[in-house]
Amino acid sequence: DAWELILNIDPNHTQSLLDLGSYFEREGQLGRAEEYLARYVRIKPHDIDGNFRLSLVKGQLLEMDTAIEYANKALELNPRNWEVRRWLATLYRDSGQGEKMQETQKLLDKINQNRLRKEASQ
Repeated sequence: DAWELILNIDPNHTQSLLDLGSYFEREGQLGRAEEYLARYVRIKPHDIDGNFRLSLVKGQLLEMDTAIEYANKALELNPRNWEVRRWLATLYRDSGQGEKMQETQKLLDKINQNRLRKEASQ
């Protein structure tokens, strides 16, 4: 694969790490996805997409605390990210943190209302 050839030359090639992590996640190879995405996030800790994707993998591996940590990191970087916030609500629900899930859902509703108002005014 081209990605792995690139990583043989440059083991820190971030785009290849992100692409391979995403590919293996889609293929259900979560251990390999986690490996590449974790390397990516170590190199680019302030990347929303990398933190979100690693959170998705950690959630599928049922590592809920770590999944929540990466989702929260992604939200720190972009608090208005609807998709990440929705995923965080799911993580809270699945880990039995109902109160935090409700708080997150309220924020989602508020973001959605603001988005709809903005779209209506255009």
